[in-house]
Amino acid sequence: MDCIKNELSIASICRNHPILKENDEFKIKYINILEFFYNKYCNNDNFAKQNLSIYKNIILEKCLLKYVYRADKVNKYLKDSIFLKINKKNGKWRIFSYRFILAIDCLFICAFDNEDLGKTIISNLKLMSNDFLGFFINKKYDALYLMLYKEKNLTPNFYDIDFLLSKWWINKNQLSKPIKKIVVTANMSAGKSTLINALIGKKLLQAKNEACTSREYRIINKSFEDDLVSAFDKTLKLNVSLNELKNDEKKGLDKIYIGTYFNGLEDKQRFCFIDTPGVNYSENNEHEQLTKKVIEEKDYDKLVYVINSNYLGTNDDAQYLKYIIDKVKDKEIIIVLNKLDNFDIDEDNIKESIDKVYKDLQRYGLKNSKVCPISAYAGLLAKRKIAGEELSKIESRKLENYIYQFEEPEYDLSVFYEYDINILVKNYINKHKNHEKDSYLQLLNNTGILSLEYMLSK
Repeated sequence: MDCIKNELSIASICRNHPILKENDEFKIKYINILEFFYNKYCNNDNFAKQNLSIYKNIILEKCLLKYVYRADKVNKYLKDSIFLKINKKNGKWRIFSYRFILAIDCLFICAFDNEDLGKTIISNLKLMSNDFLGFFINKKYDALYLMLYKEKNLTPNFYDIDFLLSKWWINKNQLSKPIKKIVVTANMSAGKSTLINALIGKKLLQAKNEACTSREYRIINKSFEDDLVSAFDKTLKLNVSLNELKNDEKKGLDKIYIGTYFNGLEDKQRFCFIDTPGVNYSENNEHEQLTKKVIEEKDYDKLVYVINSNYLGTNDDAQYLKYIIDKVKDKEIIIVLNKLDNFDIDEDNIKESIDKVYKDLQRYGLKNSKVCPISAYAGLLAKRKIAGEELSKIESRKLENYIYQFEEPEYDLSVFYEYDINILVKNYINKHKNHEKDSYLQLLNNTGILSLEYMLSK
């Protein structure tokens, strides 16, 4: 399963690829060469197959229907098209080669995490592309191999590979980090899925006032944004739509792994958020059994329990919290008080509600836990806007209303977090100041979402 987690963490490197500026004929020849190496070295590898498919869809795009694989033409394509390009850079015209860009793509598709196969592919590229430059080119192939697999900080005179190299290394760095696993659990209608969406910064999971989650979702962050969502249930898919994820609910599987980029803090730790069904769904006892199985297996580092602030002190919350406290004595438990945007400050008091939760926790025997007040939905809208996502008209109106609402000191939830957390958040906002986005950043701070992210990162 570690292999699957790694594959879900890897972001595709072909967005904004240099080849996209070339004509259709050149793109078709280029993809032919990539497919040749795939067929030769890893045609039984599903990860490689999925990667090749992404390259085809993104690079060929409108000319995909014209594409025909011609294995007999690959040597000719290498000789007459990959190496004869002229480009203008920094005001100067120069001849350059796609050969090393091609090498990175071949290695990414076929051997990203397989150093030995990478060496074999480099050797094959040397033989196939042998030309009058000979020894000089082979030395550069060797240097490229060392840069990719041995992390040698070499700087030979490559042309136009910096973009792909940086993406390769970001992916490698991501895989070197340990995964911090955080289970998020709640009773129905607490806003658990909305909270996970807010932490991810995307509308990924269904979030309605009903029992949406009927299985366990494990959501892993990719190393950078590639506009793709990956998933694994019985098979690996590196490009799935949100509708496909919703339809997966009907398959009756207990668990699905998802990979996507998290729009969040710059310090990109490797997270896995574990979303579980609400335990008080009376129409299906399997929901409770599945969630309690996850809780008791303890395959996580922290537990986040979400409470609907509009219904404090319910029997369902009391029973479930007592169960968690009894079963999870050796893990950090964070209590999230959600939906505080629904409070009417003339009638409701946020501080008194937080104090009430603390008193209940002490009564249940949980004395050292933190209570984190948030508005997950307002935070999600702010994050999506900051990321440049287009909101619906209704969402846009709600976002503007939230900005005005959370400007009021009584709704500033950041004041309920510790001083060191507030300093980190303040530094983050100052670093990302942008006249067009300042109000959304401030809203993100006031909703408590940024503060909660820092707490989860500790």
